[in-house]
Amino acid sequence: MLASTVLADGPKQLSDIGLAGEQLVFVSDDEAVAIPPTIERVNTDGSGRVSLHVPSGTRRVIDIQLLDDQVYFLEEETADPIPAPELWSIPVAGGTATRVGLSTFHAGRFFGADASHVYIAQDTDQPVGSTFDRVEVATGTPVRVATSPANTGTPTQFSMTASEVFYVAGTTGPGGGAKDLYRFAKNLVAQTPAKVLPSGLSDLCDIDLGGVYTTPSKIGCGFSALRVGNHDGTGIVELVAKDALRPASIILVGSDSEFFYLHDSTGKTTRTSNLRRIASQGGEIAPIACDLGPLQNRLHRAFFPIQTEYEVIVGTTHVYWVEMSGSVSDPKWTLRRAAK
Repeated sequence: MLASTVLADGPKQLSDIGLAGEQLVFVSDDEAVAIPPTIERVNTDGSGRVSLHVPSGTRRVIDIQLLDDQVYFLEEETADPIPAPELWSIPVAGGTATRVGLSTFHAGRFFGADASHVYIAQDTDQPVGSTFDRVEVATGTPVRVATSPANTGTPTQFSMTASEVFYVAGTTGPGGGAKDLYRFAKNLVAQTPAKVLPSGLSDLCDIDLGGVYTTPSKIGCGFSALRVGNHDGTGIVELVAKDALRPASIILVGSDSEFFYLHDSTGKTTRTSNLRRIASQGGEIAPIACDLGPLQNRLHRAFFPIQTEYEVIVGTTHVYWVEMSGSVSDPKWTLRRAAK
């Protein structure tokens, strides 16, 4: 099965893609010119590409999150000695950006949304770690849901269920580096996230470099083999075995309902890789597309790649992803899709 192209070989770097009905919203960064990253929208068939928001002056868009017909985004004034990201919103249909509340979010990053809230993680210096806020979009009021255990690193690979949030973080300080999987309830307050696995992420992952996603009943990890267990870390089984000749070829890049989505990186530079899916209980590995190129890593602040996450989103009928090609001096970005 062949994928179709939404946007082809553009000079602008694409990140933080999100889906609102039949429209895709993303952050676009033209690295060749001195223009800050902008928020853009395009129809899923590639038509109607428009700019929704261009920061003024020395302001910069950091991150975006879609919720219903609104794009929520974090934006900061980079000329400030200590930039303080603010929460803003703009309709997907276009219009004027509006600040949401008066709070600021230090080194903030969205990690999910539900019916009436967006969720933001922030870095902390004393102690080293992170905080996790639930922000009511009607008022912009944040509530501190959880604070990470002391001396844990920057959280990545967030995955949210109806009631819980999972994430991966390493330890800091002497002897640090080992990664763990943590969980906390998204509707409670003042929690300390709990470790899910007795001996760390290696209990679930063959290689603990990434690919952690949840379904309503399971949590999976795949960066060589795909292993799946219950949300409490019990009942871990291997659904897809590691290929000894290509030990890092199977990467878990998404989930949807009770399915996991796998990128089989057969080809590193050309469109010869595969996108497949498998039920969380196991069974047939169904093909989705056979002509993928190298996937774009998710970016923090439209610049810093998060090596354990990829620009892949699963919609109601299609899967969408960003590929990077070209040379170091002339990179190109392509937005593609395939039916589920």
